[in-house]
Amino acid sequence: MGRRLFLRSIGTVVSCAFVALAFVASSQTASAQTYCWINPQTGAPYPPQNLVPLGTDPFQYHADPNHAHIPSGPTVPGSDWVRVPCPPTQSAASTGLYLGGELVKNWGWVRSTERFAATDMITNQFSDWADPFGGGVIVGYKFTPWANNIMVSPFASFDFLHAPVNHTFPGGSFLGTTDNFIGTGGVKIGPQLDMGLWLYGIAGVSVLNETLKINFIPVLSTQSATEAGATVGVGGAMQPAFLQGFGHPVSLFLEYQHTWWQSANFNTPAASPLFNYNFARQDDVVKFGFTVSLNPPPASPPSSMVYKAPPSK
Repeated sequence: MGRRLFLRSIGTVVSCAFVALAFVASSQTASAQTYCWINPQTGAPYPPQNLVPLGTDPFQYHADPNHAHIPSGPTVPGSDWVRVPCPPTQSAASTGLYLGGELVKNWGWVRSTERFAATDMITNQFSDWADPFGGGVIVGYKFTPWANNIMVSPFASFDFLHAPVNHTFPGGSFLGTTDNFIGTGGVKIGPQLDMGLWLYGIAGVSVLNETLKINFIPVLSTQSATEAGATVGVGGAMQPAFLQGFGHPVSLFLEYQHTWWQSANFNTPAASPLFNYNFARQDDVVKFGFTVSLNPPPASPPSSMVYKAPPSK
């Protein structure tokens, strides 16, 4: 019951954070909206700086600020022009190689099972959890394989936690496991929204290095173990405007991941030579971090770009 309440709390916090990310991204997009003038017949762009004053009809043929008429000109005489939102451009920050760092909040859950070695009969079973902090690094590559807004990103992350989950007995004896290092390789995939927010699902495989401990005072037995696991999760990332002045685009991300690990065994340790111990571990992790694109900042779209004209009225 306690575990379910914690998982529900984690999900609530992550969901609220995603809503906040979407709100900030939407606000930034609204304030940064740009407009372009196009020929509604051909979709060809017209330089807005040639309209005086900017965004109005220089000859006052129309009261509508979103429509202008140029009766004559050196390039396209007698054309009507309409003002439309500029089409979204895919920035260099949206694709390519990136590096980053992350803070990790971990909820580790361990079911420890003690069996009598001679008969394999269960003699004790415990469930315990702990919630330490850690940190790590991430490297990945983003691209759009289907030429749409679906972004795909293979990635690898390396987290250092030192996250012990122990069952303690009266008198100070204990048994349990300690996470030392987690490596995860997988893929993130999801839509890049117009508001500048990337929402994605996460799937991958992980490797856990942990230390198994049986401490029945006065004897302490330890054993290193490396286990494989399966990881799934969800995440969101955006590029705040105040972090874009460093020569390479910077993104902030927030993720939730859950990993199921293979069980680890510690048989007949010196601290308890008549028993075998099995440790089944799962981890719930919330990650907050940043990534830096190794691509240069996006270039301005070429002036010859053709825009899709709006429907004629």
